[in-house]
Amino acid sequence: MDEIFLGREVEKEKFIQVLNSLVSSDSESQKYDLPHIFLFYGTGGIGKTTLLKQLEKISKENFQGKFNTIFLDWEKARDHYPGLQVGNANIEPKTVLEVIAQLFARPEWKEYFTRYNTVKETWERAKNKIKNALESQVENELVWELRPLGTDGIAQLLRHTQVNSEDGEFDVALNFVNSCLTRRELEVYKKPETILAPDLGSGIANLAASKPLIIFLDTYEIIDRPECDYILRDVIQSSAGRVVWVIASRTNLVDSGWRNPEAKNALLGALRAENQDPDVVAIAINLLGNFDDALAVPELVNFLVQHPDRYVCEAAGRELGEMFKQEIDKQIILEQGVEPLIQVMRNN
Repeated sequence: MDEIFLGREVEKEKFIQVLNSLVSSDSESQKYDLPHIFLFYGTGGIGKTTLLKQLEKISKENFQGKFNTIFLDWEKARDHYPGLQVGNANIEPKTVLEVIAQLFARPEWKEYFTRYNTVKETWERAKNKIKNALESQVENELVWELRPLGTDGIAQLLRHTQVNSEDGEFDVALNFVNSCLTRRELEVYKKPETILAPDLGSGIANLAASKPLIIFLDTYEIIDRPECDYILRDVIQSSAGRVVWVIASRTNLVDSGWRNPEAKNALLGALRAENQDPDVVAIAINLLGNFDDALAVPELVNFLVQHPDRYVCEAAGRELGEMFKQEIDKQIILEQGVEPLIQVMRNN
């Protein structure tokens, strides 16, 4: 006997409307630049999973054979991926992308994800080159100092240290990596997820061009920390209009900092403008706290230690503290912010 499902009529009606528009013979109804997104959020036990299962059932029974459907429960996926078993704050964006990519790892779909797979191969090749060089150049004292970092640690050092930094370890790492990798390999090695995400979304769009696609993501709160959420949004945005994303989460993802990138960019522009008014700078720093990790840690540290206005320094220090409490780029703050903060406290 089927499970009894009551209510949620508005949600089901909207869902059916979108699906009807995607299979309509009217060519105008299929001209979409952005994907369709349904977001259901609330505390555990209110029926989000049941609703997603019901919508999946509607897509298969009412639109038989007209859609490809994918269902991913992040909580269940955690049992199969060690990278998801490290706690929300430590899940890497690359892990999230790989879990999504595995949903589409079917022989008949491989051609749609050529770009994604090529970048992934480039990344693996770059890591192997770095690993082999670390192991072979045992007599090079400078390289020997990098060995404890490993391939991932060196990439992190290159990502989070400024090019004009006086950090000698950064210079050693950069020279070492440049001697091992091609320009493209270096680009991918430093931050693979920023390239993999839009390529994965593009592959999904290519697949959906042949048949519309519905992707159900349940228990999204497992991977909703900003760094992972933003990368997955890159995938969603790149997946184009014949894709329907149905997401269930305990948190309201609409409140994420990406809801207004124009405002974020305007505030960052205020910080970087010449002849800054200290009051404007301090207010911009405080407002940027609403955009999660939108304000880079190095910029905050720079305001903390170099700005002549005490009000601005206090705002920068306060924002670093808030970011740390929210575990946003926590490791970066520890590495780059603690020592300057202690120095400022000693001097003032």
